[in-house]
Amino acid sequence: MTLKTAHGFIDSYISKPWSSFRARESVDAGAGRYIFLEELSKVLYTTPDPVALGWEPINVSFTRRDNTAVLLENNWFLLARRPDIGAKLKAEVGKLVGKPRTYIQLRDLKYVRWLLNESFRVYPVPPINARTGRRDTTIPLVGGPDGKSLVFVLEVAYHTWAMHRLRVIYSEDEDEFVAER
Repeated sequence: MTLKTAHGFIDSYISKPWSSFRARESVDAGAGRYIFLEELSKVLYTTPDPVALGWEPINVSFTRRDNTAVLLENNWFLLARRPDIGAKLKAEVGKLVGKPRTYIQLRDLKYVRWLLNESFRVYPVPPINARTGRRDTTIPLVGGPDGKSLVFVLEVAYHTWAMHRLRVIYSEDEDEFVAER
């Protein structure tokens, strides 16, 4: 993908919030929906800069090495597809509106915690991982036909994505996102 193609894609999404920002109008969120780019255009930018407005969501979304960015991205994906989850989340967080918040109040938001935990289960970071020893390693008494031989361990790899979908633990709905799990 070229930079020109990337900018064309981004520009198609920021044109409405940008034109509203330039006209100093209040941005119409349309049918009570919260639109991230529209809120950014209202709040963050006092100096007109459509390029910066376009790159803000990309800065959050494309940091694939950062657990927090991946968690946010996955939850936005879930909330966009599951309005029922968004309604439950809004109901719980709505109890704190207009009040000063404390760490304990935020920590005790059960549905928020369930949502984040289930998000990490369904979309683990990283989905696959491996470790290699710094020196030769063996595990005693587990190998061979009789189960009593040494096993040489070259590398240990694990597939977190598959582990989080074990039917023996998560029953028949292991692929489903169930925050209350």
